[in-house]
Amino acid sequence: MERKRFYQYLWSAILTSLSGILCVQIDGIIVSHLLGAEAFAAIGVLMPLLQIQLTLCLLIGVGGALRLSFAIGEQNEVKSQQIFRLTTCLLLGCSLPFVILSGWSAMVAGRFCHEATLMPLATDYARVLLLSAPVYLLLQGSGAMVRAEGFPKRILWAMVLANVLNLGMDVLFIQVFHWGIAGAGWATTISNIIALVIILTRPRHSTTSILSAHIHLRLLPSILLAGAPIALGSVAMFVRLSYLTSATSAHLGAEGMITLSLLLSVFLVVNLLAGGTTQALQPLAGQYIGQGDTAAMYRTCRRSLRFTAISSVVVTLVVIVLARPLCLLYGIDSLPETGTLSALRIFALCYAFYSVGYVLMVIHQILGNKTKAMIIAVVQALMVIPVFALALTFDSRLTWWAFPVSELISLIFISILSNHELRHIYTTPTCD
Repeated sequence: MERKRFYQYLWSAILTSLSGILCVQIDGIIVSHLLGAEAFAAIGVLMPLLQIQLTLCLLIGVGGALRLSFAIGEQNEVKSQQIFRLTTCLLLGCSLPFVILSGWSAMVAGRFCHEATLMPLATDYARVLLLSAPVYLLLQGSGAMVRAEGFPKRILWAMVLANVLNLGMDVLFIQVFHWGIAGAGWATTISNIIALVIILTRPRHSTTSILSAHIHLRLLPSILLAGAPIALGSVAMFVRLSYLTSATSAHLGAEGMITLSLLLSVFLVVNLLAGGTTQALQPLAGQYIGQGDTAAMYRTCRRSLRFTAISSVVVTLVVIVLARPLCLLYGIDSLPETGTLSALRIFALCYAFYSVGYVLMVIHQILGNKTKAMIIAVVQALMVIPVFALALTFDSRLTWWAFPVSELISLIFISILSNHELRHIYTTPTCD
């Protein structure tokens, strides 16, 4: 029963993550083919801005979902309602500053884009990202909570529909209405609005309801503390992305940014395995903790680690073999100056190291080991910066090797730090 429940959540979470990521990927692919590789690079250079929004989703949305799963495991319906309402209101409130900043989208884009040829495109896309922040934050945060409530399939079908609509509107807005790169952004936003409505109108027998005049702020510290480790990792990832985009732009120019954008885009798809696994792990393990079933919780962690390790190795091999078709899919041929094809194959070597380390970080978060979880999150995100800097200093041809080398170093460190937890995970008896 445990195994069946785990894989039901797992595949639903992975497919949901895939659907969500495809919205961004569809934008990148269509923009690259219809507007050129520079437009694709402009989307890539704004990844740090999207990472800021994601950080808030993780801090509030994932933190709220984890506390919600504990309350559901304890069968505390009143507390479940309070957590859902507070989390939703916090997400909406945190999105408002982004909307205000949309009036200064050129200034915001200039903080991340250091290539003059990309600035007009980056400005247009940044304006849409800022205006659509309420939709993005509510979609990601409420999706995590509704999954914790036990409605993973609703999220899956909502995101599948969003992707279909996004694809059609991308072509309509860019080709017919001639809205340029902003059209791709608005297509994603409108499709996300539809998905959000579907998610929030879940069955009425659900344990929670948004409609209430009471907001229980006393729950705020527990929500923020639950989401803090993974959110800190996202902050560190923002620093990482900011450095990488700046350094690549300065040393390798626009062509280097095109290559980096491709690597980051493919990585988003690959990362759905680790992201989907943790999205299944968090509500299940949280419910087992709420029920006091420690053995079931450790077995769920073990299944998560095994699946992540095996699947990420398989995906690494697939990316290495299909590197050229992937480049062509994004409308990019191998650039001789930056070696896009070889860069993608080298970059693929880091997938398994990163994925296993990320799942271990989330396991620490679930177990309440907040200090360890935060250390792992920071190390995993920032280790690449000194390695990348050394590669640029000695030989720019070694640049892309910085990713697998830094992720291997990080995983060794994480494994040593997680020795105690790994012993419990792998010595817990298998259920009948």
